[in-house]
Amino acid sequence: MSSLYRRHRPQKWETISGQSNIKSTLQQEIKDVRLVNAYLFFGPRGVGKTSIARIFAKSLNCAMRIPTDSEPCNKCTNCEEITSGRSLDVLEIDAASHTGVDHVREAIIENAQFAPSKGAYKIFIIDEVHMLSISAFNALLKIIEEPPAHVIFILATTEPDKVPETIISRCQRFDFKKIPHKEVIARLKLVATEENISVEDEVYERVARQSEGCVRDAESLLGQLFSIGETAITSEMADLVLPRFYIDKLKIFVEGILKKDIITNLNLIQTLANEGVDLLLFHEQLIEFIRLIMLVKFNPELARQSFHLNDAALISIEDVAGRMSPEQLSVIFEETIDAKKWWKNARISEIPLELLTLKTAYAGSSLIPSVSHREIPSSQGHSKNQPVAEPSLDKIQIPTPVITNQLPACETASLLHESSNTPQPPGIISLDEIKKKWNDLLKRVQTYHHSLPVILRMSEPLEVAGNVLRIGLKYTFHRDKIKERKMSDLVEKALLDVLGFPLLIEPMMITVSTPVQPDKDAKSIEFDDLVQAFSGIPAPLA
Repeated sequence: MSSLYRRHRPQKWETISGQSNIKSTLQQEIKDVRLVNAYLFFGPRGVGKTSIARIFAKSLNCAMRIPTDSEPCNKCTNCEEITSGRSLDVLEIDAASHTGVDHVREAIIENAQFAPSKGAYKIFIIDEVHMLSISAFNALLKIIEEPPAHVIFILATTEPDKVPETIISRCQRFDFKKIPHKEVIARLKLVATEENISVEDEVYERVARQSEGCVRDAESLLGQLFSIGETAITSEMADLVLPRFYIDKLKIFVEGILKKDIITNLNLIQTLANEGVDLLLFHEQLIEFIRLIMLVKFNPELARQSFHLNDAALISIEDVAGRMSPEQLSVIFEETIDAKKWWKNARISEIPLELLTLKTAYAGSSLIPSVSHREIPSSQGHSKNQPVAEPSLDKIQIPTPVITNQLPACETASLLHESSNTPQPPGIISLDEIKKKWNDLLKRVQTYHHSLPVILRMSEPLEVAGNVLRIGLKYTFHRDKIKERKMSDLVEKALLDVLGFPLLIEPMMITVSTPVQPDKDAKSIEFDDLVQAFSGIPAPLA
């Protein structure tokens, strides 16, 4: 049994959803017999490119069509053969599976030299034409440039930018658009009526929304619902196939961010995970929901049209939007989108949303600034090419100690010792705690990046100033590597995982002093301990 969208593929111009300008233009060309030899149909998937190409071919080769009408009869032999794909005069070629020049020569160029067997035209419909190789395009170009009078090419693609300009310039172009929401619903209702299945209006809305203007996707989703085997499809049944838009839970999550209610959001994340909700899908819906808040705040009418909201839903979201400043909305929107990258390495599905909760709850706070797009103030000053972004609300002043390479080694060691013993303000983690957990940090970083721990093993935590951890490095290459945005983000994320406290990092150079050689007795003691650990007998020292 064929799929639903194949059984209900449009066979007449009047059954095509949307694309009114394209339909009227092609129909008028058929009536006036003012045809060109090559057409280029481009646009999103599932919006009618191939269906219109087939109806166009049927109209041109229909034996019983009235000259003043553009509709094919769908009854003559030509129409029936084209509908079933058996026509020798209408050849549909999938360029995705026949990309080579040899196939173009055999299936198109050589075949085009023969006159049509029954119809008035020999028509080549080349789907996904952008997949052809360069040599295949070059071979196709010649016959498109000088085609036989009886040949018409219809090229269809979703990526017109990959089609050579030499081909595009020789075609009449038609830009297909996504199907409007209301027309998708009308099409679904027509299909359901023909299948004798009743569907709730809410289900139509959900299917149309999920398809994003693609009729073929909408009909495929509807076919999955019909496969349940019921004659009446309810919203509860649709939950088995369609992902639900968790608007109530999304609103709770965003309100938790606004109230800095981390506990509520963490509990919500755990509840969703326990209920088997796809947390990645929830994250994607969260991005969509924040975009909806932005539209409601700045352009309510566009929000209503884009998301097809009723008055009650619009009022509910307006309440949330009214409590968000533009700056806060911008930071939360940016952080939520940026957090998608954490899913790649997340071994526990709750972690990306939990980390997002922490970052967005403190977005704009004077304690914890947003760390997505910033440069740490350097002890050497700011360069012209590295501007420093200010926090959203309060400016944070972080004292920067001067570490100079001119100090003697003993004074440098003394300075580092004193800074490590400096008492930290309440709520800020101490340097000693960081040093104790440094090995745990290296293990955590290893899960994100295989070579970064090698650099960190040769580094040393120097000082915690505010919420900035200064890390000392012996080599310029290592310092520059840690300063890279990608690397610094990984270290900061690992610090948050290990310490439970968000810190920024500032890599800097330190003076390397010549190590003091241990005396003979100390060396002997170390050697004896090592040999004893391996159950050996130490040899006498020279």
